[in-house]
Amino acid sequence: MSIKINASFTDDSEKKILVRMFKPLVRAGHKCKIVKGEQYNHIYVVKKRGNNLNMLSIRDIII
Repeated sequence: MSIKINASFTDDSEKKILVRMFKPLVRAGHKCKIVKGEQYNHIYVVKKRGNNLNMLSIRDIII
């Protein structure tokens, strides 16, 4: 399964919400990268190399 998610945030409270939202994907083997920008910060969620992820289990979806 191919996945690429880009999200922007401005303060730490938004960052905490986004990181919590993406936690099931990280548990399932994806990588979450946080990049600081001038006006907005960005979170990128991408598939790790060599990961054969076909589908999320129910355990991974529950936060």
